[in-house]
Amino acid sequence: MRIVFVASATVALLAVSPAGSATRPAPPALIAKGIARADLTPTEKADYTAVLARARAEVQHLPAARADLLRTVVADVAAQWRSYTRPRALVLFSTLAFNERWLAEHPAEGSHPDLTADDGVVYRFFWSHGYVFHPLANFAKLNELAANGDDEDASRLAQALLARAIPNGRGLVWEYEFPFASGRAPWTSGMAQAVAAQALARAGDLLSDQTLLEAADAAYAAVPGLLSSGSPVKPWVALYSFDRVPVLNAQLQAALSLGDYAELTGDSDAQAFADRVTASAQTLLPRFDTGYWSRYSLHGDDSPLHYHDYVIALLRKLAARTGDAGWSETADRFLAYESQPPVLRLGGIPATIRRPAPAKFRFWLSKTATVTLRVGKAVLSGTVGHGSHTFVWEPKGAVPGTYHPRLTAVPVMGPSIQKTLPPVKIARKAPTRR
Repeated sequence: MRIVFVASATVALLAVSPAGSATRPAPPALIAKGIARADLTPTEKADYTAVLARARAEVQHLPAARADLLRTVVADVAAQWRSYTRPRALVLFSTLAFNERWLAEHPAEGSHPDLTADDGVVYRFFWSHGYVFHPLANFAKLNELAANGDDEDASRLAQALLARAIPNGRGLVWEYEFPFASGRAPWTSGMAQAVAAQALARAGDLLSDQTLLEAADAAYAAVPGLLSSGSPVKPWVALYSFDRVPVLNAQLQAALSLGDYAELTGDSDAQAFADRVTASAQTLLPRFDTGYWSRYSLHGDDSPLHYHDYVIALLRKLAARTGDAGWSETADRFLAYESQPPVLRLGGIPATIRRPAPAKFRFWLSKTATVTLRVGKAVLSGTVGHGSHTFVWEPKGAVPGTYHPRLTAVPVMGPSIQKTLPPVKIARKAPTRR
């Protein structure tokens, strides 16, 4: 329900203006205005107007949670009303149509696996945005289809992706048409571009399609514009165009994908670039190792488990490709972290507490875990990452006496650990002097 509330608030912000200001047009009105001014064919304008009409009609009959989610998809389409180029409009309105159909028959709650439309396009679910066109998921699927020799499905998806490509100088990019984290739509991904070059080259080779091979070259041409300027080692392929902090899985995947693209196309310059990307990853790799887990980004938090496993798989592929045992050694070390208990180091623990003063229990944790402090009947718990943390206990109703606190840490993988803390005495409140 919290996510749905956020979605509703987003729509409200789009529809309500501050007191005394001119009323901002509602999202459907902005969309209609955008369609009218866009450089689209009469058929496209009619089709997209019909999509909007169906969504507006459907939202009147849906249960509240589904209606709120569909309104948010409408708001995402409206946010770009000034820039409905043909490929961008295709992405936005096909996404709106997909969500309108899906929400008519499915609850917003529950599991949300990737779904495939009739044209082969993959849609991925994001809370507050519904099912969205996701370039990386689509090119990963195209890679899979081409690698398996599925001519028909690979051709259908490849053509759908070409129709959604955005010209960018001499390159082509595939945009994410929804806001994410600090990024406003549209945004792009260097990692997705590298996978696009790989997948399009593989599909072009399978289908003997020169158009796809040229699109692969154009996807690759956009990668140098999506590098991390802040990386201490270069080149580093950025995961997000709006936040170019080095991310480990993005660089490792880009190294593999660019290497495949270079091999498929016979491009020696691309091979040299892929080798430099691989060398940069190897140089900076130790800084993504905390000694207990992998970091998701440089100076960032621990990787979530599925990204940690993803990195392990990428490291093994690089070991097989390069013949360098260093990659597999790091993969083995990262895998071993999953079977090791977290390390808990105790900090300052109060010996005596006078009610109602709060007591601070400080500790250091080696890797992400759900940590629970038990003091008498009181239970404090939270999921925290690598580093120093503090639990604050307010023993307002605690009976005076000696308590024996316990601290437990349960990691995302591996055995848990429990520590018995030094005893804590709850003293009676000192009498008030008159």
